[in-house]
Order: sequence, then C-alpha cells, then structure tokens
Amino acid sequence: MNNKICLLRTLKMLPIFFIVFDSCYLFGISPSTTDIKNNKVYTSEGCRTSYKISVVPQYSRVCQSAKQMPKEKGNVYGIDMEFECQKKNDLYVDLLALFNYGRLNGSIPAHIKEIVGKGAFGYSFFWGCYEHQWVLSSYAGFGYRLLVNHFLESVPPWSSMRIHYHNYFIPIGFKLQHNFSCNWKIGFNGLFMPSVTQMLYVCRVKGTLWKQSRSPSYEVEVPVTWINSYSKYKIEISLVPFYKHWVLGSSKVLSFPTWRQNYWGIGLQYSHNF
Repeated sequence: MNNKICLLRTLKMLPIFFIVFDSCYLFGISPSTTDIKNNKVYTSEGCRTSYKISVVPQYSRVCQSAKQMPKEKGNVYGIDMEFECQKKNDLYVDLLALFNYGRLNGSIPAHIKEIVGKGAFGYSFFWGCYEHQWVLSSYAGFGYRLLVNHFLESVPPWSSMRIHYHNYFIPIGFKLQHNFSCNWKIGFNGLFMPSVTQMLYVCRVKGTLWKQSRSPSYEVEVPVTWINSYSKYKIEISLVPFYKHWVLGSSKVLSFPTWRQNYWGIGLQYSHNF
C-alpha cells in the first residue's frame, strides 16, 4: 500500500518536473553539456568566446541646425556591421562599417547618404563571476565619415546641388557591460571623435576640396542584450537606443556655417559569437 502511495506521488510530480525542465531549456538555463568529440565542457555560463560578428538594422530621427538657419528634420534608415575581438584581460579590436540613407525636410529639402568606417584597438578588463560579471573595454583608432547632401529644391542655386562632407577622425571610447544573469546583460558605450581634418566638395566646383573648421563629435549607446547561453555558440540579440552628435565644420571661403546634426535612434542587433 505504501509503495502505491509513493508511486502515485511520484507520478504527480512528473508534470512539474517537465514544466521546470522545459522552462530552463527555453530560457537557456541548462545543466552542463559535454562535447565528447572535441573534449570540451560547456556549462550554463556558455562558451566564453573572444570573437563576435554583429548586424544592426537601425532607425534614426535626425535634426540638423545651424545659427540663423531654419532647422531640418527627417528620418534616416541604415545598417551597421561590426566585428569585435574581446579577450579576457587582453587585446580588444573593433571594426565597424555603417551605411545610412534618408531625407531631411525643411526650407531646403534634401536626401542624405552617410557612410562611416572605423577601426580601433584597445584593452579589455574582466572582473567578477560570470553571472555578475563586469567588462570594460577602452580603445582608440582611426575613422572616416562621408556625408552626401543632395538638395531637392528647384530654386537656384540649390537645384540638384550635391555637397560631400569628408571627416577624418580619431575614435576614443569605451564599452562597459554588466552581466546580471547568465542570459541578460546591459551596457553603456561612450565614443568621442575629435576631427583630424574636415573637407567639403561641391559638385559644381569640380576638382576642389574646401577645408572646414574642425570640431569634435560624440556618440552614446545603452544596449540591453539577451544571450542564448544554452548553445555552445552564443547568439545575442540586443536592443540598442543611441544618441549621436555630429558637427560639420564651417567654411569661411564658401560662407558655409557650422551645422550640427543630432541623431536619436534605436537599433536591433543580432550577434554571433565564435
């Protein structure tokens, strides 16, 4: 009789066991898994990888302004591709390419196209246990930004005019992230970009690059990331709100003012670690 009672109690506990097990599987909270072929052991901490490739489609609301000039506002859509090497207490490498396209509306409507590329090297500091780990990566490097303004106004002298802004800059920044569980982390990224040189090219004055005044720009990001730690190859999905402030220097020769561009946006980042 006692054996039957024990058996019935055990059978009643089985559904609870399967519910807990399935929940752990879904959210990546799993026991250690052994890869016998490669003689590696993967735990719920995941495989601590050093290399990451990311793709980030993004949207930005842009406001462009200058002194004694009307503001221009519009929507910009783009994609960001990034490669990172982040080793524990070791070298940090960051390579990034960005393409944006959109339209600004105002007194002089214009299409804008933006291309940014940068490479940087630095060092990463790790401390704390995995589920409460802190990582700080600081870096510096070299970058280039091309911004093309194609004015749509049919009134001279703006009709179909194109202005190319070239900005060579030094990216100096840091990335701070905190793993507050085995599946979630939050970060804060700051980037300061002093200009080495800024030049502009007006399509109607062929063969001439006009120097601009140099002004620094900056960028801030706050990524919130979900990590699939169940797999030995960690997949990360991040929601990345950001703010960018770009400065287009003035040109005294052409009487061009200093333009300030403010980007308020959000990106959805998909990352693969290997």
